[in-house]
Amino acid sequence: YEQFVRMPVFEDMAPWNVVLEGAALSYIDHDTQDSTYDHLVPRAYQTMIALMNYIRTVQDFGRCGKGAKGGNPMGIPFISHCVRSAYEGPCRDPEKTVPCGDGQCRGSFVECLRALLDAES
Repeated sequence: YEQFVRMPVFEDMAPWNVVLEGAALSYIDHDTQDSTYDHLVPRAYQTMIALMNYIRTVQDFGRCGKGAKGGNPMGIPFISHCVRSAYEGPCRDPEKTVPCGDGQCRGSFVECLRALLDAES
């Protein structure tokens, strides 16, 4: 446990990607081992609050009903709200997980809303 807590934060720290090699704990997911997220973790709370408040305001504009919650591969809250459409992906790129009504995978519901607004103009 101590070695795990002292490791950098990687994208996929599921138990099967963290193994004992002798007496040392190692992260073995080769696809994601070159990027760490320690610098981003302190911003997670602020980011989630920003997205929650953004959703609330879009709802107040009448543009995000109860059935408008889209999906994303991991079911992470606040990433794909307000953009449910007939297009459901798949969106496998971890940087673009939100299926948008313009038929593209986007990085967030905010990016999708902006793309849909641009398409209306």
